[in-house]
Amino acid sequence: MSKIGVMTFWTSQFNYGQLLQGYALQAYLKKQGHEVYIIRFDSILSKIKEKCLLLFHGKFLADIKQKKLRKFNDFRTMNITYSNKRFGTYQALKSNPPKANYYIVGSDQVWAYMRNLERRHGYLLKFGTAKKLAYAASFGRDELKDDKNDYYLALKEFSFIGVREESGKEIVNSLGYNATWVTDPVTLLTAKEWRSIKADIHLPKNGKKNIFMYTLANESQNQLLPDIKKTLSREFNMYYTNSSEVPDNKCTLYPSPNEWLAYIDNSDVVVTDSFHCTMFCIIFNVPFVTIERENGKGMSNRLTSMLNRIGLIDRYTPCNSTVIMNKINEFPNWDNVNKTLTEWIQISKQQLTQNIK
Repeated sequence: MSKIGVMTFWTSQFNYGQLLQGYALQAYLKKQGHEVYIIRFDSILSKIKEKCLLLFHGKFLADIKQKKLRKFNDFRTMNITYSNKRFGTYQALKSNPPKANYYIVGSDQVWAYMRNLERRHGYLLKFGTAKKLAYAASFGRDELKDDKNDYYLALKEFSFIGVREESGKEIVNSLGYNATWVTDPVTLLTAKEWRSIKADIHLPKNGKKNIFMYTLANESQNQLLPDIKKTLSREFNMYYTNSSEVPDNKCTLYPSPNEWLAYIDNSDVVVTDSFHCTMFCIIFNVPFVTIERENGKGMSNRLTSMLNRIGLIDRYTPCNSTVIMNKINEFPNWDNVNKTLTEWIQISKQQLTQNIK
């Protein structure tokens, strides 16, 4: 049994994917007999910036209300192990590193471009003497910028580099290192395991199908959303929430993580612009349409590369109500999808476990 410290994003009170990918990696590694915890690294400067943004938009109180409704902290308390110490700076990590045999960075966009050098060095694991691995680390971009030398020097110390997108593999290869394109941590758990923690929610059976719509953007960030919601509401029982950094009052519900899983699994169809919501639709074999993000087109590679690999790229559509309605009436061939994804998951698990003794 090894002691493993995981470096990933963990502080969000509204991003379901961030929370559940961290839970999934930890749960999987614990099943393998390891002692696992998420390192509570949270740059003080970034936290101050986040609060200032909410104050600037006059959304500070709405943010507090949203946190209470979504119950992320309750989920964390019940399901996730964290380091006792909170590291507010990179220097704190470097001077008193978390005790572990292995450090794993990932998943999520932990290798996105960061001007804040403290965050960049933290997520490149430039501290401690534990063996270093990456699992499903995402760059969220197609090429490095002025941080290229930082990555070249840091990745030299890694014994295994698993990335979440094909473009991430190409970036690592361009630095002269080998990388493996692995599945997101949420796929390391089975549909049965996810259903064991979902909430008990029963959606109505009134002759209309139930549709769950979950977006990362809100209506001020994507002005096409109101028309899409209006069109879908005419034909479906509609349930809508978003994970915008700036809260709004357009959501019809603010589900807990357990409820969020239930709305995906129990709905007849899901419409989303989220990578992780798409992944859970695939895990649960729920028909879905993934729409292009108007304010995040540069981050679409994580979706398109994954959907291409498992034969579902036709589920990715422009953000247009007519196109979405046409696509809703088409159904994936789940037998083919499940076969392809299962093979990929098995390779990913093998790569991860053989690098941890």
